[in-house]
Amino acid sequence: MKKRLLAIVATVAVMAMGVIGCGGSNDYSKCITLGEYKGIEIKAIDTSVSDEELQEELDFLFRVDVRDGDYINLDFTGYVDGKTFDGGSTDGKGYDLSIGSGTFIDGFEDGLIGAKVGDNVSLDLKFPENYEGDLAGKDVTFECTINEIYYTAGVAELTQEFVTENTELKTVEEYKESIRAELASYKEEEAKSTQYSELYQKVLEGCEVKKYPKALLEKHTTEAEEYYQSMIDYYIQMYSYYYGVTMTKEDMLSVMGTTQEKLDEEIKQASYDSTKSVMVMTVIAEKENIVLSDAEFEEKLAAYISDMGVESAEDFYKQSGYTEETLRQDSLFDKVLEFLMENAKIITETTTE
Repeated sequence: MKKRLLAIVATVAVMAMGVIGCGGSNDYSKCITLGEYKGIEIKAIDTSVSDEELQEELDFLFRVDVRDGDYINLDFTGYVDGKTFDGGSTDGKGYDLSIGSGTFIDGFEDGLIGAKVGDNVSLDLKFPENYEGDLAGKDVTFECTINEIYYTAGVAELTQEFVTENTELKTVEEYKESIRAELASYKEEEAKSTQYSELYQKVLEGCEVKKYPKALLEKHTTEAEEYYQSMIDYYIQMYSYYYGVTMTKEDMLSVMGTTQEKLDEEIKQASYDSTKSVMVMTVIAEKENIVLSDAEFEEKLAAYISDMGVESAEDFYKQSGYTEETLRQDSLFDKVLEFLMENAKIITETTTE
């Protein structure tokens, strides 16, 4: 996915200033005044896993059949008198359904209860007499396939047999502790992300922009425009794919609860924010002699290629939206963030009675 600083700094409040040149092409030291960036206080985050959180995860892992209240994805085709009818099929596109919501005719959702992912379910039902159109009162057969269960209700049963047959662990308790460890690792990653974001915002807020380099601001304005346009195009395609609805840009902006004028303001603010971010991180890197070696870059690139599951750097750049320049920049800024975190002060809140 496109991992850009624009998304990270979009909420930072920056006063709009006049656009004038400053220094050389990458000399931003005359454009900004750095605030304190060492010793920034960051809140400690509890990453322990409670018994309740563990049980919730076990419920999710082991309840594999559809229950009332579940949220599932399925495909279906309806037949009346042996023939398909308009609106009676997902055409293989999948449909998200909340069991018990009453979205479909009586018997449809109840008939899926007990099915598992991959199961084919045949439902012989009848359209209500007051159903609109020619289908009213007619018998119908729906052939359904369960694609996925997003959320499952109920309490799971974890047995010794499952542990023995599916893991190298010896007991149910060992398995539970392995799941607890996985959850703790996930929470630690989330906590790290939250702390980095908090630190990043505080560093930016402590810096003052004196001048905005015209070329850099224009570059980030173009990037912001392309980012927002690609997002709108994506949602328009999704609406067309899932709902068969053709929407204009204005239609989609209305659905998103915004207007072109508001979008233009967001783009403008995001451009100033990301320009400030690049200048601050670049100046800190220069001041602290933080550099990115070619070996470090190649290691980072290889990790991205592996994570995305592509064959080459060319494929990665094409699919991610990165260029070598922007990936090198973001990789350097990652090192700057690590330096800032190493020099931060982690504060543990204590409760006084």
